[in-house]
Amino acid sequence: MHKFSETLGTWLTASDADELKIWCQGTDFDIALLREAYRTVYGSEDRLPWTYRNVRDARTYFLEAAAFFAPDEPDPYELIKTDGTKHDAVADCDWSIKAVQWAYEKYTQRPVGNAE
Repeated sequence: MHKFSETLGTWLTASDADELKIWCQGTDFDIALLREAYRTVYGSEDRLPWTYRNVRDARTYFLEAAAFFAPDEPDPYELIKTDGTKHDAVADCDWSIKAVQWAYEKYTQRPVGNAE
């Protein structure tokens, strides 16, 4: 666990901790496991390579976009096509990336305010 935390920390700290955004699928599982791993290895959260305010929730971001831009879709998860693989970390990560990209494209194509 110590080697993992060091390696991940080295990779993540290549960015400025204040700028680094950590995306997860819900804020109560993946990030909680990572935070606990750091707490276990280092005895506190002082060495976390991200700040608490930069944790992002891909599920909420996507589902809010789907509710706004595709309100008639009965199952918003069907908006993002997959290869059918279930419960696989790489496939789940790939889906999350595609979902965030889909939402980002929808949000950024929308006119802001009274733009004419």
